[in-house]
Amino acid sequence: MAIIKFTNSKSTLKHIINYITQDAKTSTELITGKDCTSDNALEEMQTVKNLYNKTTGRQYIHLVQSFSPNDNLSYDKAHEIGLELAKQYKGFQVLVATHTDREHVHNHLVINSVSFEDGTKFQQSKKDMEKIKVYSNELCTKNGLSTILLKGNSKVSSSLTLKEYQVANKGQSWKMQLINAIDYSMENSLTKNDFILNMNSLGYQVNWNDTRKNITYTTPTGMKCRDNKLYDIKYLKENMQNEFNRKFKREKSNTTANPNENTEFYTVQPETWITVFKWIEDTKDKIKNMEYKMDKQISMADILNTLKKELTETIRIHLEVQMMKYQEELKKLQKIKWKNIFKGILIGIVIGILVTVLWIH
Repeated sequence: MAIIKFTNSKSTLKHIINYITQDAKTSTELITGKDCTSDNALEEMQTVKNLYNKTTGRQYIHLVQSFSPNDNLSYDKAHEIGLELAKQYKGFQVLVATHTDREHVHNHLVINSVSFEDGTKFQQSKKDMEKIKVYSNELCTKNGLSTILLKGNSKVSSSLTLKEYQVANKGQSWKMQLINAIDYSMENSLTKNDFILNMNSLGYQVNWNDTRKNITYTTPTGMKCRDNKLYDIKYLKENMQNEFNRKFKREKSNTTANPNENTEFYTVQPETWITVFKWIEDTKDKIKNMEYKMDKQISMADILNTLKKELTETIRIHLEVQMMKYQEELKKLQKIKWKNIFKGILIGIVIGILVTVLWIH
């Protein structure tokens, strides 16, 4: 994800250019000018101001584009994204410098306040600023990076503020720690129940059931957070369930497509029964809290059928994957068995020949 921040500074144009291009923060390869050269950006921008007699007032616009430390992003790619963003300022000179002195990669864009095309002064409304943020999101999506949720998103009620982002970079944000735990658990889980168990092992409680619109997490320190407060739509309940469905299909497809692949010998693993027992405990709580009886028209028979379907699906998913792996392993063992029998016959023939030869002599 990339946070866009427009800064209001009273520094001179010379000072801001010297700041973003200093050796301690960047390198020559990560400094590029749009419609100006990186070495002479200051002189070229001032030349445009003098040409149109626009030397007073605001001298430049300073924009910072900060990327998440969780994104796998090289300095060169970040610089390339910064240059793409600079192209949005048509008719204006822009100097782009990518800084590498922090944990998170970030671009600085310094934009001349006077257009080299017609001498007009730079004007930017709140709507224009929002468009830049939207375009930055599009660039992140195009390059496989996470995105920041902007105002007006109906599914997610809040976006990551600059303050939250800066705190996260220092490792002090409980919410970013929660996101990291969710990412880890998602990566190492095949089903929703696996995910919940993994989160529990990390100290997090997860309230995820069909009667609620959102997933609610409780951190080890007791902080509560809904899925729609986690800045990215991939953490919403519906999208996470879809991801589990895709992972299960991929797992099933890979097991069928690679029968000779080295796999563990699978019987019914303890994790399966842990999942079932956890489900039973959750079910007790559901009945106790009457979560399935919010609608008084639902009968107890309907409740039991719903619970039965949930349990059946939980066991089916685990056992189906395990049985596929077991069958493939069994085929491998059968092949090994016949190879050993064949070897035994050959050894027996050789020994018989040797004994016969020795007997004759």
